[in-house]
Amino acid sequence: MNRTLFLTTFVVLTLTLALVVQPVAASTPGIQILSPMQGATVMGPNVTFSFLVTNFILSPAEIGMLPVPGHGHLHVILDGTLAVITADGTHTLMGLMPGMHTVRVELHQNNHLLLTPPVDATVTFTVM
Repeated sequence: MNRTLFLTTFVVLTLTLALVVQPVAASTPGIQILSPMQGATVMGPNVTFSFLVTNFILSPAEIGMLPVPGHGHLHVILDGTLAVITADGTHTLMGLMPGMHTVRVELHQNNHLLLTPPVDATVTFTVM
């Protein structure tokens, strides 16, 4: 009887501990370019972009500092060239020439390293 009670208690405690110490999966960071929309034609030469960042904190005061999990900033790449580093949900690119352009926005850690795996969004649009 005591052996059965001991084994039952042992199994229940083991299962309880297994449930308690399981790591909780962190939500995956994400980014979307809300505007301009893919394939849009916009009036230039200045174009304002808006971004939606999820499960990640944009922290302007920490740009260039040591990494903090879940914190960082955006690198905005225009036509393959870094255009700006920002921690804002909107940014206006100035002086765009008429024609087709591609913007890629990447989430970066405070120390400018890409997240692993990389998190980015791309939009192609035309400036009139």
